Amino acid sequence: MGATTTFDWRGGDFYRDVEFAAKQGLTSAGQVAVNAIKQDMSKHSPPAPAGQAPAVRTGRLRSSVTKTTPYRSGARMVSIRIGSPVEYGKFLESGTTRMAARPWLRPTATGKASEMRTAFVNRASQALARRVASRGGAA
Repeated sequence: MGATTTFDWRGGDFYRDVEFAAKQGLTSAGQVAVNAIKQDMSKHSPPAPAGQAPAVRTGRLRSSVTKTTPYRSGARMVSIRIGSPVEYGKFLESGTTRMAARPWLRPTATGKASEMRTAFVNRASQALARRVASRGGAA
Protein backbone atom coordinates (compact mmCIF):
# COMPACT_ATOMS: atom_id res chain seq x y z
CA MET A 1 0.00 0.00 0.00
CA GLY A 2 1.22 3.50 -0.82
CA ALA A 3 1.36 6.46 1.53
CA THR A 4 -1.87 7.29 3.33
CA THR A 5 -3.10 9.82 5.81
CA THR A 6 -6.14 9.99 8.02
CA PHE A 7 -8.49 12.91 8.50
CA ASP A 8 -10.81 12.61 11.48
CA TRP A 9 -13.93 14.65 11.76
CA ARG A 10 -15.05 13.88 15.26
CA GLY A 11 -18.57 13.81 16.68
CA GLY A 12 -19.06 17.25 18.20
CA ASP A 13 -17.20 19.13 15.49
CA PHE A 14 -18.94 17.15 12.77
CA TYR A 15 -22.46 17.93 14.04
CA ARG A 16 -21.65 21.58 14.73
CA ASP A 17 -20.14 22.00 11.27
CA VAL A 18 -23.03 20.29 9.49
CA GLU A 19 -25.60 22.27 11.51
CA PHE A 20 -23.77 25.50 10.71
CA ALA A 21 -23.72 24.63 7.00
CA ALA A 22 -27.40 23.66 7.03
CA LYS A 23 -28.33 26.96 8.67
CA GLN A 24 -26.34 28.86 6.06
CA GLY A 25 -28.08 26.91 3.30
CA LEU A 26 -31.52 27.49 4.79
CA THR A 27 -30.84 31.21 5.01
CA SER A 28 -30.13 31.33 1.28
CA ALA A 29 -33.06 29.09 0.38
CA GLY A 30 -35.38 31.15 2.56
CA GLN A 31 -34.29 34.37 0.87
CA VAL A 32 -35.11 32.87 -2.54
CA ALA A 33 -38.64 32.14 -1.27
CA VAL A 34 -39.10 35.57 0.33
CA ASN A 35 -38.00 37.36 -2.85
CA ALA A 36 -40.30 35.21 -5.03
CA ILE A 37 -43.30 35.74 -2.74
CA LYS A 38 -42.84 39.51 -2.76
CA GLN A 39 -42.43 39.54 -6.53
CA ASP A 40 -45.51 37.36 -7.06
CA MET A 41 -47.67 39.79 -5.09
CA SER A 42 -46.83 42.58 -7.53
CA LYS A 43 -48.27 40.89 -10.63
CA HIS A 44 -51.93 41.93 -10.36
CA SER A 45 -53.95 45.11 -10.11
CA PRO A 46 -56.46 45.09 -7.25
CA PRO A 47 -58.44 42.94 -6.90
CA ALA A 48 -56.42 39.89 -7.87
CA PRO A 49 -58.31 37.00 -9.46
CA ALA A 50 -59.34 34.23 -7.07
CA GLY A 51 -56.64 31.59 -6.81
CA GLN A 52 -53.86 34.05 -7.68
CA ALA A 53 -51.48 35.82 -5.33
CA PRO A 54 -53.11 38.92 -3.82
CA ALA A 55 -52.66 42.29 -5.46
CA VAL A 56 -50.81 44.97 -3.53
CA ARG A 57 -53.01 47.71 -2.11
CA THR A 58 -51.01 49.16 0.78
CA GLY A 59 -47.87 47.01 0.59
CA ARG A 60 -48.19 46.05 4.26
CA LEU A 61 -48.38 42.29 3.69
CA ARG A 62 -45.67 42.27 1.02
CA SER A 63 -43.25 44.32 3.12
CA SER A 64 -43.83 42.09 6.15
CA VAL A 65 -42.89 38.82 4.40
CA THR A 66 -39.73 37.56 6.02
CA LYS A 67 -37.82 34.51 7.16
CA THR A 68 -36.68 33.54 10.61
CA THR A 69 -33.11 32.88 11.57
CA PRO A 70 -32.55 29.13 11.11
CA TYR A 71 -33.03 27.26 14.36
CA ARG A 72 -32.63 23.74 15.68
CA SER A 73 -36.05 22.12 15.58
CA GLY A 74 -35.14 18.59 16.60
CA ALA A 75 -32.23 16.41 17.57
CA ARG A 76 -30.80 16.46 14.05
CA MET A 77 -32.97 18.94 12.24
CA VAL A 78 -32.75 22.65 11.51
CA SER A 79 -35.66 24.69 10.22
CA ILE A 80 -36.56 28.11 8.93
CA ARG A 81 -39.99 29.74 8.81
CA ILE A 82 -41.17 31.97 6.01
CA GLY A 83 -44.29 34.08 6.38
CA SER A 84 -45.81 37.25 7.69
CA PRO A 85 -47.15 38.33 11.06
CA VAL A 86 -49.88 40.35 9.33
CA GLU A 87 -53.17 38.88 10.52
CA TYR A 88 -55.04 39.00 7.22
CA GLY A 89 -52.28 37.05 5.45
CA LYS A 90 -53.77 33.76 6.63
CA PHE A 91 -57.21 34.73 5.31
CA LEU A 92 -55.78 35.55 1.90
CA GLU A 93 -53.79 32.30 1.87
CA SER A 94 -56.71 30.01 2.78
CA GLY A 95 -59.78 32.05 1.93
CA THR A 96 -62.85 32.47 4.10
CA THR A 97 -66.51 31.57 3.80
CA ARG A 98 -67.03 34.91 2.03
CA MET A 99 -63.82 35.20 0.02
CA ALA A 100 -62.00 32.86 -2.33
CA ALA A 101 -58.39 32.09 -1.45
CA ARG A 102 -55.64 34.20 -2.94
CA PRO A 103 -52.72 32.02 -1.91
CA TRP A 104 -49.45 33.90 -1.69
CA LEU A 105 -47.20 31.70 0.45
CA ARG A 106 -47.31 27.98 -0.31
CA PRO A 107 -47.77 28.01 -4.10
CA THR A 108 -44.89 30.43 -4.62
CA ALA A 109 -42.55 28.60 -2.24
CA THR A 110 -43.48 25.25 -3.80
CA GLY A 111 -42.94 26.65 -7.28
CA LYS A 112 -39.46 27.82 -6.30
CA ALA A 113 -38.44 24.54 -4.62
CA SER A 114 -35.80 23.77 -7.25
CA GLU A 115 -34.20 27.22 -6.93
CA MET A 116 -34.38 26.94 -3.15
CA ARG A 117 -32.63 23.55 -3.24
CA THR A 118 -29.90 24.94 -5.48
CA ALA A 119 -29.38 27.94 -3.19
CA PHE A 120 -29.28 25.63 -0.17
CA VAL A 121 -26.73 23.25 -1.68
CA ASN A 122 -24.48 26.02 -2.98
CA ARG A 123 -24.42 27.98 0.26
CA ALA A 124 -24.22 24.94 2.56
CA SER A 125 -21.36 23.36 0.62
CA GLN A 126 -19.41 26.64 0.65
CA ALA A 127 -19.98 27.06 4.38
CA LEU A 128 -18.97 23.48 5.12
CA ALA A 129 -15.83 23.76 3.00
CA ARG A 130 -14.81 26.94 4.85
CA ARG A 131 -15.41 25.32 8.25
CA VAL A 132 -13.39 22.22 7.35
CA ALA A 133 -10.58 24.38 5.91
CA SER A 134 -10.48 26.47 9.08
CA ARG A 135 -9.78 23.27 11.04
CA GLY A 136 -6.87 22.42 8.78
CA GLY A 137 -8.71 20.03 6.46
CA ALA A 138 -8.88 20.21 2.68
CA ALA A 139 -11.50 22.58 1.31
